[in-house]
Amino acid sequence: MSGHAPVSGFVTRTRFIIGLGCVAFGAAIFAVAFRAALALVYRAVFHADDVVAAIAGLSPWRRVGVLMSGAVGLIRIGGQVS
Repeated sequence: MSGHAPVSGFVTRTRFIIGLGCVAFGAAIFAVAFRAALALVYRAVFHADDVVAAIAGLSPWRRVGVLMSGAVGLIRIGGQVS
């Protein structure tokens, strides 16, 4: 025996709910930070606030170039283009 008292179902559920809440809060903070970082990149590179405005503001040849660079990046890391 380990010398520890058995953990009740209530304690296990409570710990699970607290852990779930912490993970959800962390994911929400990450999502907000990621979107803010993307907005900074879009403003710096494309002079636009979001991806739609960034792509819409490009000439047709630059649109193709941006899309092709994304496809090449996916292929290089082993992703699949569908």
